[in-house]
Amino acid sequence: MYQANDFHWWQLITAHLYHYDWMHLGLNLMALIMLLYLIPANAKQKLSVCLIAIATIDGYLLLSNVQYYAGFSGSNYALIGLACYQLLEQKKIKKVLLIIVSLFVYVFLFSEKQHQTQSIVWHSLKQAHVLGFISGLTFSWLINNSPANQLTNHTLINR
Repeated sequence: MYQANDFHWWQLITAHLYHYDWMHLGLNLMALIMLLYLIPANAKQKLSVCLIAIATIDGYLLLSNVQYYAGFSGSNYALIGLACYQLLEQKKIKKVLLIIVSLFVYVFLFSEKQHQTQSIVWHSLKQAHVLGFISGLTFSWLINNSPANQLTNHTLINR
C-alpha cells in the first residue's frame, strides 16, 4: 500500500497489488477479467496501457497530497481507454460518449462510499480512475500514430 507518511520506493509497485479488503480485490479482479475478455486488443497493447497508467498514477501520488493508495482500478480504466480508442477508430462516437458518461456517473456519483479497514478510512481515488482512462486513451493513440507504426502500416499497404 502507498503511504505518504511512511514512503518507500517499492510502494509505487506494491500499491497496485495491495487491496484494502476482499471486496475491493474481488471487484477489481472481476472488472479486470471482463475487460481482458471483452476488449479486442493484443496482450502487448493491454499490458502497455496498464503499465503506462500505473506510471501516471504513481507520478500523481508523488506530486499530490494523497495519503493512502491501493488497488489497480486505474489500470482497469486504462483498458477502458484503450477500448474507447478502438471504438473511435471505428467511428463509433455514440458508444464512446455513452461509455464516458457512464464512467463519469459511476466515478463521481456512485463511488462516494467510504470504507474502513483496520485503522484506515478510505474511498475510491477518483483521480486514479480518470488518470487511468486518459492515459489508456492517450497511449493507444500515441502507439497507433507513432512514426514506426505509420511506416509499418504503409509498408503493409504497399505490398
